[in-house]
Amino acid sequence: MQPDYSGIAIRYGVSPCPFGDCFVAITDKGVCALSFPDEHGIGDAVAGLRNRWRNANLVEDAKNTGYIVKRIFERRRRRDAPAPNLDVRGTAFQFKVWEALVRMPKGSTASYEEIAIRIGHPKAVRAVGNAVARNPVAFLIPCHRVIRKTGAIGNYRWGAERKQAILSWEAAGLHLSTGTVR
Repeated sequence: MQPDYSGIAIRYGVSPCPFGDCFVAITDKGVCALSFPDEHGIGDAVAGLRNRWRNANLVEDAKNTGYIVKRIFERRRRRDAPAPNLDVRGTAFQFKVWEALVRMPKGSTASYEEIAIRIGHPKAVRAVGNAVARNPVAFLIPCHRVIRKTGAIGNYRWGAERKQAILSWEAAGLHLSTGTVR
């Protein structure tokens, strides 16, 4: 049975970022969703938010979420500036995978198998792939850093071109922000 999030307010909005439009949703505790909507708009992102946060009060608030997007993607951030807090839900296994992704250095990559080994479950490659796919805060939990064992970029929910652009941006040494899983 899915939890009931009645009484929780979630503000959401779409703002431009270096990789196109960015959908962000925030609770009082932190960022709970980040994705890159396609040409059809934010309908799928809002529906996904409603599904994950059943009965939460969703409020469109592009002003406040725009500030968060700007903070996440700001190029001239001080290195010691804190990353935004995250408010994500998942299984214990998903959290292990997501924490391993957050610990990866900017601009680096690892295969699904390497992540499985890092979290102490070397045979759980497919489960790692599923956890990566269920990441609710793209970029902040850097699922774009996971590539195929062959070194190929592989699939990305928002397109291989965007994944390559994000990896290139990181490799260029721009100061990006990743979140802390709590």
